[in-house]
This record gives sequence, structure tokens and C-alpha cells, in this order.
Amino acid sequence: MSAPPIRLLFLLDSLRAGGAQRQLFELVTRLNPDLFQPTVIALESDDAAHFVEPLRARGVPVENWHLPWTLRGFIAGQRRLHAAVKRIQPAILHSQIHHSNHLARLAWWHLRPRPRLLLGIRTDYTPRQLLYERWMRPLASRVVCNSPNMFRLLTEQARLDPDRTHLILNGIDTGRFSTPSAPNFRQEIAPGARLLGVMMARTSEQKAPYLLADALGILKSRGQLREDMVFILVGENRDAMVQERLLGSIARHDLARTLLLHRPTIQPEAYYHASDFTLLTSLWEGLPNAALESMAAGRPVLLSEASNHSGAVVSGKHGWTFKTNDPADLADVLSRDVLDRSHWPANLATNCRLRAAEYDLDTMVQHYEALYLSMLDQDTSDQRSLSKPNWLP
Repeated sequence: MSAPPIRLLFLLDSLRAGGAQRQLFELVTRLNPDLFQPTVIALESDDAAHFVEPLRARGVPVENWHLPWTLRGFIAGQRRLHAAVKRIQPAILHSQIHHSNHLARLAWWHLRPRPRLLLGIRTDYTPRQLLYERWMRPLASRVVCNSPNMFRLLTEQARLDPDRTHLILNGIDTGRFSTPSAPNFRQEIAPGARLLGVMMARTSEQKAPYLLADALGILKSRGQLREDMVFILVGENRDAMVQERLLGSIARHDLARTLLLHRPTIQPEAYYHASDFTLLTSLWEGLPNAALESMAAGRPVLLSEASNHSGAVVSGKHGWTFKTNDPADLADVLSRDVLDRSHWPANLATNCRLRAAEYDLDTMVQHYEALYLSMLDQDTSDQRSLSKPNWLP
């Protein structure tokens, strides 16, 4: 008689549209069902969140706790996590993203039964966040990140044990993103556009979409922005102040017909194939899915240096980079390298597809499965040997 599947509990901040959420969706829906039984809990999501129904349609149990990120919400989250662990009895609690990691870490010492704890880090951390990791490093069995730069920061600056810190690169479904899903979509969203740039990003402090508007304003003042050049920002509004800054820049530079705002989509591949190139203006990133997906579609990427800390894009080979938080440099790169497609290398699309193929989705899933199994193979005394910080009750 075969052993029952290993129960995994995934905890993350939300199931709204985003790269971390897409990676989780691909992971939990591709795990070997004979070995693993996943459940997903989102702290802040609602029932209409982007990945809720797709997960449920694949048979993955999903809970939405609708908790605000406040002290009251944090305390309620601790209580609910205790109840969920008691009910589900997972062998491993895999939290992902900053807030969920805090909640899981501080609840873990009192969970009964106590699962193995795996903290997932999906982006580069600020110095303050790295300091938190250093202070709280006893409170995790393992840590996994998706960026070589973040692995270096965790092991060198946060001083995490390299043997307990793991690097698993993002994987993408190259078959999905290499195939056009809507051949006439470009004509629908940007009829007559000679050049179309697409930015797949929510309106947030991290993604800083106003930098694109500011750069387009500079190009327009120089007379370098033609009327048949169109840019589309696809994503949800997550920060009212950033949205106000973005809309203010669009109005100030009269870009209403040049920079269009579209809602999140369940078919990002349609936008990639409709575009000529994609953009990322982020102030920080880990290994951005949008860049990998764009390259899988054969579309080069123009991204900030901070978006490319992972080194996924080689400038001049798979796209171009510009100085982080510098709209003037973004405008210069656009005018010099991007707006005139006759300057693009002939093998740019081929290079992009070959690069994306290096980030294999099945390989990513296999690495996570091996990590889960290795955690359960540890000596059970392993976690007891971790000293309990004196500031914990």
C-alpha cells in the first residue's frame, strides 16, 4: 500500500495578478499528485482575485482570509494559522512573500503539530528587510529565493546558512508564451501602431510605472515621439499615490493617446505577441517573470538595471537596460536603441527565445519537489537544535 501524499500548506500575501502568484500557480498545479497534496491560503485576497478560480479549477483547495496588514490583522492571522495547521496538518508550511514570511515565522514556534517551515523570497530585499532576515534567521528550517543576487545578499549580508538557503530559478511555460493566443489582438488594442511597447506591471511603488510616462514626456518634448508609437501598461492599481503620480505625468505631457492603461489579464501572452518589445521600470526585482515570458514570445525587453540583477537579460542580445529611477536615461535608450527597429540586431528574437528556454518550468518544479523531500528527510532533532530567541514568549 502506497504512502498518502505529503500535505503542503502554501501561505502568501495575495492571489492577485503578479509574478510570484503565477509562479505559485504553476508550482502547485504541477506537483506530483501521488507525492504531494497542496493547500493554498492567501492573507489579503478576495474571492475575485486573479488566481483563485484557476487554482480551484485544478482541484487545489484555496482559502482567502481577507486580512488587512495591520496589527489587528496580524494577530488574527496568527490565530487562523494555528487553526489551519491543526486542521490540515501539513508536513511543510511554505510561506511566500514578505508579510506571509513574518506571520509564519512568529507563529511557527507555537504551531501544533509543528510543520517544517520554508520561507520563500521572490524579490530583492532592501537593507532593512535584510536586517530583519539576519535577526530572525533562527526562525526557519529553510529559505528559498529565485534570484542569484538575493542568494548572495541572504548569505553574505543577512548571514543565513548557505546550506539552508536555496536558489531555485523561476520557470516558465515556454510552450504557452511562444504561441500567439490571439493573432488579431494588436489591431484590437493599438490599431495602426507602427511601434507597440507593453509593460506588464501593477501600479505600485516597486514597479514605478510613472517613469515610463516621464520618459515619454521627455521624448515628446524633443520631437522624437511619433503619433503611431503606442505604449500599454497592463496591471491592477495597487497604490493610489503611485497611480496619481502616473496619471499626473500622463496629463502633464498629454500622453492620453500614447500611454494606455489596461486592466489585468488572464492571457498575458496575447499582449506579448501583440507588442514589438516590453518594458520594466521597477526599482527592485528578483527574477521578473515578465522578462522571461516576453523573451519566450521572442520579444526583447527594455528594463531598469534593478530589474535585471538576476542577469537574465544581456543588454544588446536580449534587449536593453537603463539606469534605475532615471527617466532621462530611459528616454535616451528608447531614442538611441529601441524606437527605430532598423537598429535592432537581426537575431534578437531568436536570442530571446533561446534565453527563455533556459528557465524550464518542469526543472523548477522538480527542484522544489526535491527540496520538500530533503526537508522531511532531515533528522527530527534538527529543528530542536535551533536556539529559541529570548524575545519570543
